[in-house]
Amino acid sequence: MMSTTDLEELAALDAAGALDEVEQRDLHAKLAAASAPERAAIARIYELAAQLAVERATEAPAPSVRERLMNRVNSSHLYSLRAGEGTWKPGPVPGTRVKLLSLDRMRNSATLLMRVDPGARYPAHHHGGGEDCYVISGEIIVAGQRLRAGDFHRAEADSDHGVLASDTGAEVLLVVSAADYQ
Repeated sequence: MMSTTDLEELAALDAAGALDEVEQRDLHAKLAAASAPERAAIARIYELAAQLAVERATEAPAPSVRERLMNRVNSSHLYSLRAGEGTWKPGPVPGTRVKLLSLDRMRNSATLLMRVDPGARYPAHHHGGGEDCYVISGEIIVAGQRLRAGDFHRAEADSDHGVLASDTGAEVLLVVSAADYQ
């Protein structure tokens, strides 16, 4: 049985963005089994976290929360994401969806999957940093070339792209500048 204090610490870690998807599912299952007063206390933690984010408060978290978060950060040298894990989010243009695989701020890179619906068009754009694009399935049209599964395209930093399109739909692996991703 999980104590209320443990549940509160997990909720605080979740509010700080420190739980992975599996840990979040576990937390949500525990919350579903919690009493109404416990759920109300946890809801208050999320409300306070939202207020702190808005106010950009500088107060340190409780020592146990900070310690657990730092241990997680310091021990996270290996990371795997299974095919069914991660979250697909709407992409930057209609007809696209993006799943972030990793964000490496030290190397200023983001690795992500993008799904492109048939007929989707990505408007002309500028790359502040380089972009690597590997076509996993389907096909895309870039720089006047039709790229198919297994094909690769590189856009150097400070380059301009024309319209990117897909008549058939596609899934691509992208490695981009973290600044361009955000």
